[in-house]
Amino acid sequence: MRKRTKIKVSLYGNYNKELMSTLPGDMGKEVAQFFTKVYFGDFYTRKSLDPAIRKLISYCVLVSLGVKDQLVYHYYVNLKMGNN
Repeated sequence: MRKRTKIKVSLYGNYNKELMSTLPGDMGKEVAQFFTKVYFGDFYTRKSLDPAIRKLISYCVLVSLGVKDQLVYHYYVNLKMGNN
């Protein structure tokens, strides 16, 4: 298992897989691959920020964008990472 996939599974479990299965056709598979490659591969594997700080920043971005549907889940992931 690649490092980016390990990071994703440790934080989100099967949630992303379940979420992507709700998208039409093969779109879920494509989005999941892109998300894993870019978000977890390009961003989370970088050493410049602690993963908990990176997740907190991501949460702040979601708050500023006003995407309420995503906030609850990301709130709990932040708690899981020690941000409280």
